[in-house]
Amino acid sequence: MKLKITIPIRPVPMGRSKSTKAGHHYTPIKTRLYQERAAIFVKQAMDGVSFPPGIITLKARFYFTPPKSWSRKKRDEALENVYFRPTGREGDVSNLAKNLEDVLEKVGLLQNDKDIVHLEATKFFSEDERTECEVTCLVYEYE
Repeated sequence: MKLKITIPIRPVPMGRSKSTKAGHHYTPIKTRLYQERAAIFVKQAMDGVSFPPGIITLKARFYFTPPKSWSRKKRDEALENVYFRPTGREGDVSNLAKNLEDVLEKVGLLQNDKDIVHLEATKFFSEDERTECEVTCLVYEYE
């Protein structure tokens, strides 16, 4: 079983958990807002599908616009995917993937993100910021 999903908003890396003086822990607002918005697009793509517990693979591609401060030549090269040179504003790929995993789990597509046994995550430059992912369930468990 395979499902392809496009989330047409800027990818946001998973933020570090914060805590109050009283000791309560919470997820940063930027992370929560992304998860809420992304969940809408994932639910539309799911159309009632959910994967049973099993072996899950996740391929994710995160697209960001090149910085406006770059020269026209450098922007064009970046858009042609000649290279992806991190600018520091897009976050690291592992935190981007973690936030996507949490969204997929919260909407019910995955039972648990620990079921993911293979993960491919890549960052690219594009004029349209978005996340494209492909979720595949390789084995079904019947218990």
